[in-house]
Amino acid sequence: MTNIGLLWVGNAKQRSRISYPITVQYIVYDKFENKIRKEEWHDNTLNPKELLLALEKEATELTYSYEFPDGLFRKHIRKYNPQVVRELFVNAFAHKSFTISRDIMVCVYPDRLEITNPGGLPMGITKDNILHQQQRRNPQMINIMSDLKLMEGEGSGYDLIYESNAMEAKTLPIIESSFSETRVIQKSKIVNENILPVLDYALQNYQLSQK
Repeated sequence: MTNIGLLWVGNAKQRSRISYPITVQYIVYDKFENKIRKEEWHDNTLNPKELLLALEKEATELTYSYEFPDGLFRKHIRKYNPQVVRELFVNAFAHKSFTISRDIMVCVYPDRLEITNPGGLPMGITKDNILHQQQRRNPQMINIMSDLKLMEGEGSGYDLIYESNAMEAKTLPIIESSFSETRVIQKSKIVNENILPVLDYALQNYQLSQK
């Protein structure tokens, strides 16, 4: 089988033959940036879909919410929109460089989420044109994940991330890229709580396009 075949339907021993298969570390830090929890997947027993679901299950810190008064009720907004988290995880998997020996790092701080994957942004893609340019490092991997409904259609993942952040008054992700790695930093803070009623009103009374 090809390497992509081993990743998806091989066993742990077969996946270990790939030079640098998908390995992940999930680390939680406190406000002093001391490590307080760590989970890791290095045994190659899971295929990419199983690994993604296992990571989402363990990432309980990403499910916490803010609570705001909303008339007689309380409004809850997740610190990290689940669609945003899924897209960031999937992007790290799909665009990982399989020629660099490094784990995908998911680091959770009290105020932000940082996801680092091996390999810089694909050639021709920068933090400034990521919404408008399309370039695939691992096209077969992307096709499979798209067919399994694990990710948005090609080129639309960051559109969804930007839209979700805008609708929840969150800052846009910060993208840092070098030759050996790409880091995405997503802040959890709501920029201005007073904007939320305006956004709610707009969503309920107007047909807004993503653009």
